[in-house]
Amino acid sequence: MANEFNLKEKEYHCEKCKTFVVLKALNPNCETCGQTLHVALRSLMDGSRITGNDELAVTNCRPAPRTRKS
Repeated sequence: MANEFNLKEKEYHCEKCKTFVVLKALNPNCETCGQTLHVALRSLMDGSRITGNDELAVTNCRPAPRTRKS
């Protein structure tokens, strides 16, 4: 019987180990800690990796002050 899934290489991320792996698998587990890996997401704007980017998790910006027009 032919392969039922059309598996493509995807980049996966382990939240516990903070590592990235490229695999052809369905619901893979981390080889180090055994935790389920998540697909790493990339930005549509510039192709940079979003998943696991700690800089994006913390925002340093403040909301703009509101101005009232009379």
